[in-house]
Amino acid sequence: MTMGRILIVDDDTNVARALMRTLNCLDCDFHATNKPEEAINELYNKKYDVIITDQRMPNITGLEILKEAQKIDDDILGILITGYSDLEVAISAINDIHLFRYITKPWINEDLVDIVKEALTIRNERMMQIRSSISNTKEIDYYKEIIKKFSQQVEQLNIQTKNALLKLLKAKDSAVYEHSIRVSQLSMLIADNMGIRDDRKELLKYAALFHDIGKVAIKDQILDKPAGLEDNEFLQIKHHPMVGFEILSELDKMQEVALIVCQHHERIDGKGYPLGIRETFLLEESKILSVADSYDALTSDRVYRKALSKEEAIAILMEGTKSQYDIKVVKALIGGLNEQ
Repeated sequence: MTMGRILIVDDDTNVARALMRTLNCLDCDFHATNKPEEAINELYNKKYDVIITDQRMPNITGLEILKEAQKIDDDILGILITGYSDLEVAISAINDIHLFRYITKPWINEDLVDIVKEALTIRNERMMQIRSSISNTKEIDYYKEIIKKFSQQVEQLNIQTKNALLKLLKAKDSAVYEHSIRVSQLSMLIADNMGIRDDRKELLKYAALFHDIGKVAIKDQILDKPAGLEDNEFLQIKHHPMVGFEILSELDKMQEVALIVCQHHERIDGKGYPLGIRETFLLEESKILSVADSYDALTSDRVYRKALSKEEAIAILMEGTKSQYDIKVVKALIGGLNEQ
């Protein structure tokens, strides 16, 4: 059995062939085309796990192909390749579709192979989870329907709806609720020290309060498990930012809050989850939320360990600025804590 099926799209035939040669070390079925229209026909006729596409092509862009691909299969993983370091395209892709990676030409062969391997691994894990967790999907839909009912009769999201979300979170897990309150307070402390505008602070406050709302779809025995998680269990944990995004984005005036929530487990080196977004494309508010979330987690008792001291937690965060956290945010947290 192969690792999966990969579709390669690039209007330059030589580039498409180069991609195939680079990835030939993988045990996969490939189809390469220099015609975007043919690629879309392929997607309708065959099931693909990963699509690798150039951005700039005649008549249709790579982003448009990826959008069409995800209409056909929402779980297909897209990798966008371009010779243009186009920030707007990258942000659009991150916001509009579940883009897996965004890389520029010329690529490094070893990095490309690693990225595609990771995509195939995630795709296969998702397919296994979907087959074995139909009841979990129904649970997500159930909670989304409950939350929708809270906001059906209001023109904009009001304080009653926000309180209802918090009550839902508290009913699911009081420890997660209390953690969210503390994370919101820490986020405000950091934001004040960084001089964040009041309108952005408002978004950050609610993103912090609701950053773990996606955990309503995770079973209690996983959240409360004292021992190490199995791979499939950790996969469910890693999916909670995306579930939170799906829930919050359906509520009026909460789309930006939803995006901050979606990014709160991303890392500046691009090795976070659920989308693996690098520092350049991360919202400042999500960087703040990431630090506040981690600090409170480190300094709180967990089922698998005792709380760390303030000094121990700060040391871990500072070490993490090499790969995970924005150093400006960590320094702002330290400054705020010292002023208390």
